[in-house]
Amino acid sequence: MRLVAPPARGLRRRSARGPAGAALALALAAGVAACSSTAPAGAYGPGVMGGGSGPGMMGGGYGQGAGGGGTGEAAAGMVAPADAARLCSAAPTGATVDAAGNTVTFSAGPVRLVVLGAPRDGPDETFRIAGLVNPSIVVPAGAKVSVELINADAGMEHDFLVTSATPPFSAMIMMSGPVAAGAATDTLPAATGSAMPETATTFTAPAPGRYTYLCTVPGHAAEGMYGAFVTVGG
Repeated sequence: MRLVAPPARGLRRRSARGPAGAALALALAAGVAACSSTAPAGAYGPGVMGGGSGPGMMGGGYGQGAGGGGTGEAAAGMVAPADAARLCSAAPTGATVDAAGNTVTFSAGPVRLVVLGAPRDGPDETFRIAGLVNPSIVVPAGAKVSVELINADAGMEHDFLVTSATPPFSAMIMMSGPVAAGAATDTLPAATGSAMPETATTFTAPAPGRYTYLCTVPGHAAEGMYGAFVTVGG
C-alpha cells in the first residue's frame, strides 16, 4: 500500500526527507490509521490513564499521575503508535458516542478522555476523541474530568485547554485562561517514529454552560483545532 502524506497547510507539520523521514511517516501512519474505527467501550490500552501492561502515567510508571494526587497535570511520557491508535478510537467508559451527532456524552462522572492531537490521517489541525473528529463533549457539572493528550504530529507541538473563549480565535488564544484549575495541559513536543508524547491533567467540570476545548499553539485553533465542551446539570 502506498502511503500519501496530507498536503501542507498553514502551520502544518514540517516535512521529513530521506530514508529516516520515510520510516517516520510509515511508523506514524501505521500507528494512527485505526483511529477512525470504533473500539469496544472501555477498551483503553496502556497509557496515561490506563491500567494496562504499558507504563501508565496515572497507573504508575511515568512520574506522578494527575489522578493520584488531586487536580493538576502529570509528567509527560511516551506512547507507542499502536497503543495511541487503540486509545483514540476507544469509546470511553460510561459515555454514549453519537457518531451521527459527533457527540460524546457522559451521564455521570468520573469522566476519562483520551485525546489525539493532529492524527496523521487528518483532517489537519484537529483532535480525535473516541474515533470522532472534534466532537462535542458533554459532562455533568462538578464531575472529575481526566484528560490524556497524545501528540501524533511528527512536525508540530500541540496542547489542550478548556476555556470560555469562542470562535473566531486570535493567534494569542494562549492568553485565555482555563475554566478551572487543571483544565490545561503542558505543550507536547512533536512525535517521533517510534513514540508519541503524552501528558495528562485532571480538573473539576465548571458550572453548567458551553465552553471550548482547543489547542493554544498559535494558529491551530483558528485552523479548526477545537470543539465544544458542554457541562449540564448542577
